[in-house]
Amino acid sequence: MLLLMLLFMQDPQWTLKSDDSVFAIITQKAGLASGFAHNHLVVAPDPQLKLTLDPENLETLQFEFECESRKLEVDRAEDHSKWYDRIRQLDFFQEKFSFVDESDRAKIKKAMIGKDQLNVTVHPLIQAKVLSFHNQPLTGAPADFTASIELEFRVTGKRINRTLPCRVVEAEGQLQFEVFGSYRFSEFGIKPYSAMLGAVRNQDEFFLYVNAVFVHP
Repeated sequence: MLLLMLLFMQDPQWTLKSDDSVFAIITQKAGLASGFAHNHLVVAPDPQLKLTLDPENLETLQFEFECESRKLEVDRAEDHSKWYDRIRQLDFFQEKFSFVDESDRAKIKKAMIGKDQLNVTVHPLIQAKVLSFHNQPLTGAPADFTASIELEFRVTGKRINRTLPCRVVEAEGQLQFEVFGSYRFSEFGIKPYSAMLGAVRNQDEFFLYVNAVFVHP
C-alpha cells in the first residue's frame, strides 16, 4: 500500500487505499472488424501522488499525479471485474471489456509504449494536476458529482486543460476523490492504434477515470 503524505490542516498523515483506488484510461474499439478488437482498461499501478486540502474549504483542494508510462498495465482481469460496474454506473462508457490473455496483453502494451504512441523513451511520464476546484456541478454530470475541477493532463509532453466533473466525499476519516472525462489521442499528437488497413483500430476518443480513496490513520 502506497503511503501518501497529505498537507492537511490538522493531522497531515493519510494513507492511499491502493486496493480501493484506480487511475486509468479507457480506450474504445472501432473499425469494420471491431468485433475482433477490444476496448482497453489501462491502469497506472504505482503512481506518485500529492494532495493538499484545507478540510474547512474544499475549494482549496489541489491534487497532483505522476506515473511512469512504461509501468502501465493493460486489461488485467482483476481490474475489469473490480471497476467495470462503477464505470458503467457513471454512464460515460457502456461497452464491455473482454478477456485478453497474457500474450495479447504484452503485444498491446508493446505497441502502446512504442514510438508511434506514448513513445516512452522520449516521454517517460504521464502527469496530471488540479489547477482549480469549484464547489458546483457541471451541466449533465451525474447527480452525486456536485463539484468540478480544471485539470491539466500531460501526455507525450503536451498539456491539455479541461474542466471535468468531480465527486469529493469526506466521511468517517475517509476521503474519496472521483473524476472522469473525455479526451482525444490526437490532442496529444498520438495516432490511435490501427491494423488491417484500419479495419481494426481504436477510436480517437478515450476516457480518463480516477477514483482515489484516502484513509485517516
